[in-house]
Amino acid sequence: MLFCLVSFSVNAKPISLVNKDWDRETYSGKAFIIDGDTLKINGTKIRLVGVDAPEISQTCKTHGHIENCGEIVKLRLVQVTSNEDIVCYSHGKDYFGRVLAECYVNDININKWLLREGLAVYYYNKDFKSYKILETLAKEEKVGLWDSEFQNPKDYRKQQKKRKK
Repeated sequence: MLFCLVSFSVNAKPISLVNKDWDRETYSGKAFIIDGDTLKINGTKIRLVGVDAPEISQTCKTHGHIENCGEIVKLRLVQVTSNEDIVCYSHGKDYFGRVLAECYVNDININKWLLREGLAVYYYNKDFKSYKILETLAKEEKVGLWDSEFQNPKDYRKQQKKRKK
């Protein structure tokens, strides 16, 4: 079942922690987790660049069971960041005005971690093409979402927009 995501960090290969951008605008402090790829630090909404996690209402099917994978990914991110200071390095803003950033907890790149654990899919960004390999590794090893039947979050959002019309 997808809920086993809590234990995946034991099975994953190490993530390279290089390429921090010390000269970029920085946001740091305790984070409020909004969903699997969005958080808020000191009132600033931050979107994790290069990743796309399931929406809060999104479900997936794991070994015949329907699960709320959006909530599960959010919970996993809450567990990893709980009571820890988060440091985020800005890479501009998105269409909605959110800060796009790479974020770290205890020197772990959260963006890369989400992809490597199979908790998110790669969201194309010309500056983060190297992230694609992390998604590929998770997919090959069938970890996280890749051990379930799920709809790409981008396609899920499109489908939800159509239903609202």
